[in-house]
Formats: sequence, structure tokens, C-alpha cells
Amino acid sequence: MRKAKTKVNLNQTRLFLMRFFAIVFFVLFFRIRKEVLPAAFFIGLIFAAAGELTRILAQSTISKDEKLAKTGLYACCRNPLYLGSFMILIGFLCFTITGKFHAEVLIFWLIVLISTFIVYKKEIKNEEKRLSAIFGEEFAEYRNKVPLFIPSPAAIFRSILGLKLNFRQIVSNREHKMLIGLILMLIVISGGIFYY
Repeated sequence: MRKAKTKVNLNQTRLFLMRFFAIVFFVLFFRIRKEVLPAAFFIGLIFAAAGELTRILAQSTISKDEKLAKTGLYACCRNPLYLGSFMILIGFLCFTITGKFHAEVLIFWLIVLISTFIVYKKEIKNEEKRLSAIFGEEFAEYRNKVPLFIPSPAAIFRSILGLKLNFRQIVSNREHKMLIGLILMLIVISGGIFYY
């Protein structure tokens, strides 16, 4: 019972932090939006799009707790969903890069990056314990072969060649909701920089 409570608390903490950081991000963003460098906006857009694509491809492969995901992006790294989320985060942080220094933006960056690192590290540790309990030796062998977070470029290239999208699985894993939310936020951000 204690494990389930810890998992719920960690998920609740992550969701709370995401929502809180989103509110703070938009408060900061709307104060500095006209100063955001166009290059930073486009770099952020690339990171956010690549991160969401990474998440979509990962969600296309994973069947939670039914079988161990070892194909597609899971052949490159053990945590492509976290990698994709981190890329989206970096993209959003790029939307606060301006031509002049803002102390509150630097503080926001540090708090977001440090807290994200701490939460992801704990979530990954808990998830790997759970997968080890469910899949035993199969997971131990997989863990020894595949890096935790940062894939090699060669591994990415090899896995992309064999990728197949499974739209039913993507919807089952509710990634379409993340995609819709991301698109809406990007529309607001691009409007804030270029239009109003």
C-alpha cells in the first residue's frame, strides 16, 4: 500500500509542478514577450516539436505493464517519454531568451531545471524498480544493453528506420491530449511574440 501511495504522491507532485511552472512561465513570458529573440523562438519551436514527436513515437510502442517495450525508440534509450518531455521543456525555456538579462528568468530556469531533474530521477528509479519486479531477467538484460536517457545517434537512426506508428496505441496512452495542449500553447506563444 505504501508503494502505491508514494507513486501517487510523486505523480501528483509532478503534475502540480507542471501546472505551477506553466502559470509562472506565462506570467514571465507575457512580461518579456516583445523582447524574445526570433532565433530563440524558432529554436524553441524545433525543440518542442522534436520532443512531442519523440513522445508520440514512444507512446506508439509502449503497452504499459503488458510487455516490456524494447523496440522503436525504446531500443535507443530506456526513457524516451521523459526525454521527449525534457526536450519540450527546453523548447519552452527558449521562449524566454531575450537580448537583455532578466534575473527572474534565470531564477525560473534554475528552479525548473533542478526540480525537473530531481522529480525525473526519482520517477525513473521507481519505474525501473517496478519494471524489474514485473519483467525480472528480461528487464535486467534490457537495462544492461540500452542507455538510461541519452541515445547514441547511430541507435536513433537504426530505430527510426523500423518505426511504425500505432495510432490506436497513441490514443490509448492519451498522447493526443498532450499534442492538443502543446499546439494551443504554441499558438498563444507565437501570437504573443509576433501579433499582440
